[in-house]
Amino acid sequence: MVRAYSLDLRERVIAFLEKGKDTKSASEAFEVSQRTVQRWLKQKTEKGTLKPIQREFAYRKIDHEELKSYIEKNQINFCAR
Repeated sequence: MVRAYSLDLRERVIAFLEKGKDTKSASEAFEVSQRTVQRWLKQKTEKGTLKPIQREFAYRKIDHEELKSYIEKNQINFCAR
């Protein structure tokens, strides 16, 4: 499972940029991609925060037994053409 970078790291990168450094040197110093640094900078200026964005809803796989009972309950026939 992919995890977001810590808020502490994000803040340190932005503080580094505020000292007059460029995104390439920040990328190399903190070992994150230059695009990630640019994205954090944009997020800071547009939203005013560096907190990782939480998805409102995460899709999950359906339980096979629940699916089976739903099909039986609703009399769904997948073989009909």
